Amino acid sequence: VDFAVRYGGRLQLLRRAMISGWRSRYEDVEACLDVDRHALVFQPISKGLFEKKRSTFAVACYNIRRVYISVARSWQTDRAESEPVESRRFVVEADRVSLRFTAPSVRQAKLWVTALEVVAGYAQASVEPSAATPPPLRLARADSCPFWVATMSVSSNTRAALVGSLDGWLAPRELASALAIARPARVGMLEPYLLGPAAERLWERRCVKWMFSFVEGKRGAGLSADSVKALWRDLNIDSHEGARALARFLKSSRTERRGERIIRLPDFQRMLQDIEALHTEAVYASVARTGHFDEEGGEGRISSERLAAFLGDVQKISPRPTAAQVERLLGLLDAPLVAPGLVLTHEGLAQLLCSPGNSLIDPAARTVFQDMTQPLSSYLIETSHNTYLEGNQLSSRSSVLRYVEVLRAGCRSVEVDVWDGANGEPIVKHGYTMTTEALFHDVIAAIADHAFVASEYPVIVSIEQHCSAPQLAKQGEILMQVLGDRLFTPPWDEEERSIDWDRMATVSPWSARGRILIKSSTSGSAGVSMYDRCVALPTKKLSQGEKRALRCDGREESEDTASDSQPRHACQVNSMSASKLLKLREAAGEESLRAWNADHLTRTYPEGRMITSSNVDPLPLWACGVQMVALNYQTPDRAMLLSEGLFRSYNGGCGYVLKSPMLLGRGEPRRRRRLRVRVCCGHRLPRTEASQEDEPEAIERPDADASSPVVEVGLEPGGQRSQSRPAARDGFHPVFNHDADFDVAGAPLQILTFEVRDTAPGARPIARRSVALDAVREGFRWLPLRSTSGHTLPHSGLLVHVEFSDR
Repeated sequence: VDFAVRYGGRLQLLRRAMISGWRSRYEDVEACLDVDRHALVFQPISKGLFEKKRSTFAVACYNIRRVYISVARSWQTDRAESEPVESRRFVVEADRVSLRFTAPSVRQAKLWVTALEVVAGYAQASVEPSAATPPPLRLARADSCPFWVATMSVSSNTRAALVGSLDGWLAPRELASALAIARPARVGMLEPYLLGPAAERLWERRCVKWMFSFVEGKRGAGLSADSVKALWRDLNIDSHEGARALARFLKSSRTERRGERIIRLPDFQRMLQDIEALHTEAVYASVARTGHFDEEGGEGRISSERLAAFLGDVQKISPRPTAAQVERLLGLLDAPLVAPGLVLTHEGLAQLLCSPGNSLIDPAARTVFQDMTQPLSSYLIETSHNTYLEGNQLSSRSSVLRYVEVLRAGCRSVEVDVWDGANGEPIVKHGYTMTTEALFHDVIAAIADHAFVASEYPVIVSIEQHCSAPQLAKQGEILMQVLGDRLFTPPWDEEERSIDWDRMATVSPWSARGRILIKSSTSGSAGVSMYDRCVALPTKKLSQGEKRALRCDGREESEDTASDSQPRHACQVNSMSASKLLKLREAAGEESLRAWNADHLTRTYPEGRMITSSNVDPLPLWACGVQMVALNYQTPDRAMLLSEGLFRSYNGGCGYVLKSPMLLGRGEPRRRRRLRVRVCCGHRLPRTEASQEDEPEAIERPDADASSPVVEVGLEPGGQRSQSRPAARDGFHPVFNHDADFDVAGAPLQILTFEVRDTAPGARPIARRSVALDAVREGFRWLPLRSTSGHTLPHSGLLVHVEFSDR
């Protein structure tokens, strides 16, 4: 930290091109840690003597989530370069932005990573309550509990009643496990609702505090009235609404500094509470539409009996909570969430509903709940196409960091195009184009370092081979040396001098967890090369006989199929373009392809003519049972939104989703239903420009008003969409009250999408989220939002009401 504060230094920052899809560029910046602002601050270095001074940018430390080096291990290589550039690159992942820096040396890169980890950890831990605030609930993780459990921060009567005389003998971890068992017996399935008040306290004590100190800077004695306007802009609050809140405060405040009114943190928090009251009333008004709380709720009080009925009838909580359990839940809340007599206030209702524990996504789907012991052909696998590219297919940059980011996002299959390079070193690039190059060794090293950060289940490396025999042998050496025990070496039949196909057919995600499988074509030479021994999933295209068999629905084999000297095995992968597979679907039929893909592996990829790195709709391909539908992850289009909905919100986000019986060709179509989604309101939506990746906030920011968001709800497949009216100049607590009705057909895969956009001309999308329909819960639910580039947007989301009905 001392190094980053006192010295800082020159770094290279990777900036995206002004035109989407073009090659990114490196820009020299001067960077340091500003301890007064609690921020990472950097300024582009002027190239010429008379060049205009560039703006200074900053990322607040409380926004930093992860910091890591591209290639962390010190691999032994025979390269002349002592410190490869990939080992000097590090990534700072923050809310709404991801920054990619290159340091002058490996030592400086490690110093930066350590310093940023320390200050980010301090910022997240420094959330001490004020003296006037009651002692908070402390969150602890219990191994035996499927969700977060809240335990009292000090020994109390409640805790003693739960664990009795064992309190003094239990270690904190053991105590959390005991409470995880004891407390659900007292409050039933209501425990996750406590995450709402906990998240709100985190917002008040961390986000608001650090935003205030960021603007306050070195002065440390409060803000002037003009400085508060910068905070209204950061929070996406309408300037007129902020001015009214400020005027009410100044009317009652007498604190001055040199003749100027000053605002301190508690004053700003009170103004923000006045603005938050509008969101509270919007939430209550949405619930009141259902007919609950009409009598007593209008007085600002909700009894435990009414709340228990609401949780059972509307929220569909099972087993149905009793009034006694609801009373115990309310007993864990503090004022102003509850009033004397253990009755819930409107503010308490808003915090319980707008809670991570009340998520639209079923908690059961957020863990790995499917059978992971089936053959690989029984799963849909999250797959990337041309993973190394940052932009278009013709002139963009090839980057090792793309593998790091894609794997950390949860992708389980990446692609590597390998060509002959100089000095006997294989390189990764898009052939016959102007894209840059990356070393094959660095790519494999990055995969080895980051493959199992997001998921323990196997990573499939799809290698498109264009190398000569010597460099093919070099690749085998690199794979063996760098991957080591993580490389899945296929079982070998010494007599046949080939893969033991019977044993490979039993490989499952569970049996191969923590391992890396190589998918590639083999050399086909007389001897078995080291590279061939690394290939666990050999590529084999469909023969004409197999295509004829598919067209006749597999009822009888054609002469070509029967005479094949090399029959297809379960671990051999058919690789073809998406357009060719869709043509085959027209000829053979969807059911025939599903039955074939139930026992065989298929990978599809976008057409080569899609030079802008756009994507095809993956749903028709998944509906045919295709396991690996490769998508361009550098393009955040609707296809990527559907992929996020299927893989990130289902089966624990592990990258593998078990096919339904219908996709395996054994199930009946689902019954048709009606789905009604009411988008009630939003909360703390980010500004439009803040959701764009690689665009941190400038310290010198122009004045701009709040966004005017609209929400578009869609259901795929079928292209059913419905858009709300815009909430004029209200990004902090917009009210939509928009109903969207959908016809839920019998498709095997259905995904519900939400996209939030600004109505201003030329404005970028604000946020989005997608959810597999099988993971959607009924009732009033909270939907946390993400940026278009996939970054989390803490404390930002939509309150929606979901209801299914028979047609």
